[in-house]
Amino acid sequence: MIRTMPRGGKRAGAGRRSLFPGNDLKPFAMDFTPAGRKVLDGICRRTKLSRNDVITYLVSEHGAALELTADGVVYPGKAQAVLTIRMPTIPGAVLLAAHARTGKSYSDIGEALVREYGPLAQFPTL
Repeated sequence: MIRTMPRGGKRAGAGRRSLFPGNDLKPFAMDFTPAGRKVLDGICRRTKLSRNDVITYLVSEHGAALELTADGVVYPGKAQAVLTIRMPTIPGAVLLAAHARTGKSYSDIGEALVREYGPLAQFPTL
């Protein structure tokens, strides 16, 4: 049998291109309301970026300035479809700082960024 590719591992150039390639990615669990998920999916379609890239970019650009002052859960009625958002160490640290500063969940922070800043943000192109 002749094999043209080695077995196992990833192929060079395979998969979706990323704004943040080759980084040590940290996972964060985020859930969105149906309205927030619709906005996120619309941004992904418009920009041709992955959910990870969209949220990582928004955290990098606006995470330090985000203020959530409402008590309790800011965006109730989550869709119960938790996403694992992976981001590099530095934006992850910004997200952790926003979590500590606001006392809100990663889901509320992600949804706030997507709903408030997402439609107006100028995303980079690949």
